[in-house]
Amino acid sequence: MHSKSLIKWLKGHAPTLFWILIVATMLLLLMEVSPAQNSFPFFDKIVHATIFTLLSGVGYVAYTQYSSLLYCFLAIYGALTEVLQSALTTTRYASLLDWLADLFGILLCFSIVYLVKSTTKTHHGN
Repeated sequence: MHSKSLIKWLKGHAPTLFWILIVATMLLLLMEVSPAQNSFPFFDKIVHATIFTLLSGVGYVAYTQYSSLLYCFLAIYGALTEVLQSALTTTRYASLLDWLADLFGILLCFSIVYLVKSTTKTHHGN
């Protein structure tokens, strides 16, 4: 598939992909886990930031006109996943640091979008 047709396909399917990722993320975050044996410190925080950067990016493509609401929704969603981990699992707990990593991922995506839009405006003379 040519890159332009892939991008067109992704844009057309972004809302569906976003909601699939929301459900998949919730399911993954609510799975019982064995005690963490991370390969390095803060691995879990990197995973949280990466997931929320991806969610923010796909969400932005799906709902560009509602980006401010999207970022607020994802911040609340991140907090909700932490509360539900504590309430519905026996091997997970709510973590303020995990939520802060979620917020970092959202902010990272926001920053990337802002930079890309700024660069595009500069290069196109708008």
